[in-house]
Amino acid sequence: MSRIMSENFSPHNFRSHVFSTLASLKYGVVSATKNFPPIKNKKGEKAQLRAITINDIGNDRLIHAFAQWRDRAQDFFPSQFTVTFEGTKSWLENQVIKNFDRILFLVSSERGIPVGHLGLYRFDWKKKSCEIDNVIRGRDDLLAGIMTPATHQVGAWALRTLGVKTLYLRVLADNQRAVDLYERCGYRGVKKIPLRKEVANGMVQWVEDPDLKQAERYFLLMRFEKNKK
Repeated sequence: MSRIMSENFSPHNFRSHVFSTLASLKYGVVSATKNFPPIKNKKGEKAQLRAITINDIGNDRLIHAFAQWRDRAQDFFPSQFTVTFEGTKSWLENQVIKNFDRILFLVSSERGIPVGHLGLYRFDWKKKSCEIDNVIRGRDDLLAGIMTPATHQVGAWALRTLGVKTLYLRVLADNQRAVDLYERCGYRGVKKIPLRKEVANGMVQWVEDPDLKQAERYFLLMRFEKNKK
């Protein structure tokens, strides 16, 4: 798709295009690696991005890995809870695969070893924007720095192929390692969003509360716009 065509999309046509493009990847109509050439870290080590598909719902080894990664990264998510294999499988099926405006990409080594994932979510059809979502580096012992080119590639694909005009992301402001990653990818802070802590049923949730004057934690909203540095 050309950039000119995407600029002329109505909100309805933009939504239809996003839905069909994401579905074609998630349900195997096109290759899960389509438009995703290998990426490299600074050492020249290669990795591959591919879309998570409906077939991955039956990949127990991958789901176990996702559950372990999410559990280890609890402090860097706004919700902390007991992570289980069953819950992770349900999330992957119902919140990712069956969600029309969400997609998740797996980052793997040349030998096919999963090392992380990231995705796209929260599309705004009028503004033609979306958010980089669910960025997790699962393996620290492989492919140092690979999440930087992975984030670059997913963002570039959203701009070029989906016709997105503006990319956002939300990161906990005290997660400096993640903030540094996103700044290397060209994202800049827009504003801090106060978070209110809620605890119930064994779950901790940090909920956005713009009216909160002083907060223990904040989201940092970051933005990347094409043609801007």
